[in-house]
Amino acid sequence: ASLALLAFRHDIHPWILTASVLFFVVALAVPAVVILASLYGGERIPDVLKRRFPIPVMEDALGKVSARVIFDPLVLAQVTLLQGAVFLLDAATLWAMLLAVGQKAAFLEALPSFVVASMVATIGVVPLGLGTFETTCVVLLRSLKIPFEAALAATLLLRGLTLWLPMLPGMWLARKELSRDPAPLSKG
Repeated sequence: ASLALLAFRHDIHPWILTASVLFFVVALAVPAVVILASLYGGERIPDVLKRRFPIPVMEDALGKVSARVIFDPLVLAQVTLLQGAVFLLDAATLWAMLLAVGQKAAFLEALPSFVVASMVATIGVVPLGLGTFETTCVVLLRSLKIPFEAALAATLLLRGLTLWLPMLPGMWLARKELSRDPAPLSKG
């Protein structure tokens, strides 16, 4: 859908199409490996996939979840809708940041910029997509005729609100948990 919006508003560059295809392949490969691991326990998974994915970790995680839950269409629909809502709300935050810096922009300009930037950050090797997300988002906003200064300011404000600000309570909670005395081991 984001590619269609970009095509409608502006021409699609080859790098956008390449990143989208790569993301699509990864987005299909990961669930396929999870399903294979849950169904066959890793024995029948090709060696190339075993080298790329942490199969024992997946098997351990899946062993704690009922197969009925993993393949339940209602659960899959709910997860898909919730993830879609997260994307829409994050794109709305980018749109609000554009408006906050004084740039008139349409939501349909912020949405594909955010979605494609998220895809590039996901398939990239940089932790948290630092730099890759921001660069992609700014370049896409620029291709949609948003001035560089507004695109950069809005993108950095977005990342501050959606990535860095939520880390503060997380770090506080992690520090609190790590400072606790470990429970004494009972002798049995």
